[in-house]
Amino acid sequence: MRFDPLTDQHIPEAVALAREAYDRECGHVPALDVADVSGVLTGAIGTLVEHGHGVAAVDDDRLLGYMAFFGPYGGFWGTGTGCYTPLHGHGATGPDRERLTSLLFQHAAEALTAQGADTFAITTYRHDHDVRSALSLIGFGIRNADAIREIDRPLAVKPAPGITYGEIVKASAVDLLPLKNGLVHHLRQSPAFVANDEFTPESFAELLNERETRFFVARDGDTPIGYMELADQGESYLSAAPDMRNICGAFLLPEYRGRGIYQNLLQLVLDTLRGEGFRRVGVDFETMNPTALHFWPKYFDVYTHSFARRIDDLGGA
Repeated sequence: MRFDPLTDQHIPEAVALAREAYDRECGHVPALDVADVSGVLTGAIGTLVEHGHGVAAVDDDRLLGYMAFFGPYGGFWGTGTGCYTPLHGHGATGPDRERLTSLLFQHAAEALTAQGADTFAITTYRHDHDVRSALSLIGFGIRNADAIREIDRPLAVKPAPGITYGEIVKASAVDLLPLKNGLVHHLRQSPAFVANDEFTPESFAELLNERETRFFVARDGDTPIGYMELADQGESYLSAAPDMRNICGAFLLPEYRGRGIYQNLLQLVLDTLRGEGFRRVGVDFETMNPTALHFWPKYFDVYTHSFARRIDDLGGA
């Protein structure tokens, strides 16, 4: 077995490996299995080959595995210089996929650390135990997750008296600035320690102008107490399916939690999307956030975990 640069000639076999991983995950999360993803994978892996840095594990001209990263990028999770492998950015076959995954990272990381990379992130399927074990054993830890549910799947909701719910026009989303900053403050706390900056009215307005999203809001009287933000696409290539929409932001004031309010807001989102012909909804969240980790897996099926590793001392032995 040898390790070569990942090139266009490897794309068909890389797509086959990525499709194998997708099919395995569909056995655990049936909501994923709705269409042939090979065409989407061909385009996504082609983009990664063109714009990223990758390695291919080859034996007798047969592709056994591949791993490719975008980056390095400055300012990656704060002060890091980071590289990222998306869900479709790696694949491995054979009797020892765990070892092969470790070797692929070893060869890819050698070149990227020489370019100054000190932080790596890799997204993999939630139930791919070989890859998860390999990443854990070489120093990675889980940071994020993607989850999915079918819109018609029943959601048991009890009324929350005195609370109203509705979708708001984008121009009114500026009223959600205190909630948006509430999420920032929440994620700064232990154990998440996500050091995002607080939004100013100007920076929040700029964000709203940049993003094509929708907002659903819970109110106590006239006061917004919680919101969900919906986008066309989430964090994985699977989230771009035309029958799917994705929750990309969410927060409820702490004093209102535990009363079923957020379940009612989620029900509004599901009912709205069902009426518009959508079949599935996804969400991504930080597993480091206990509130999110407690809430979302109750109502969604987790299908990815994103692993991260910071190399603390590139000058060490």
